[in-house]
Amino acid sequence: RGEKMKAAIYTRVSTEEQAREGYSLAAQEKVLRDFCKLKKYEVVEIYSDEGISGGTMIKRPGMLRMLADAKEKKFELILVWKLTRFSRSLKDLLNTCDELEKHGVYLQSYSESFDGKTPAGRLMRGVIGLMGQFEREVLSENVQLGLNERAMRGLRTCSQILGYDVIKGGDMTVNQKEAEVVRFIFQSYLERKNLMEVAALC
Repeated sequence: RGEKMKAAIYTRVSTEEQAREGYSLAAQEKVLRDFCKLKKYEVVEIYSDEGISGGTMIKRPGMLRMLADAKEKKFELILVWKLTRFSRSLKDLLNTCDELEKHGVYLQSYSESFDGKTPAGRLMRGVIGLMGQFEREVLSENVQLGLNERAMRGLRTCSQILGYDVIKGGDMTVNQKEAEVVRFIFQSYLERKNLMEVAALC
């Protein structure tokens, strides 16, 4: 064909993934731009979501903007570094790809080879998506087990608590100013027995 394939690049990283894998938005974008240059794709737009989990799409502004543009047929292809960047939910992945394909837009992964236009390619996409969801669920389970173990040992299981400051080493020390607020809240509740009234006082 004479015209270049119009492509959208989508990048995403959660805080935990960036710390663990070290693959930033900028690094993903560079790889995908180079790939588009090699394939002679025209990059129409870069869409990104930073510090957001792949477990849901509705909380990702970059994703939502891209899907809206897909319906306007601004591009023919969405390119991601890995399928898990697009979604870690198999249901979201399959439903969204079905919707995209109604508008003539197809998903392509740099790291995993599948052709979404063929039955075999859609099968491969589903298998990879299922593996991504399994990985997310196992990670979530492991985190919960770790929190339960810390709780049983009497250790902190959250990042912040009103009335305390986290100090070096993960220990906590009383924040006297906030502690006054906490004591006020407890005392007010004992007197009023009404959470809404206590909230109004604060």
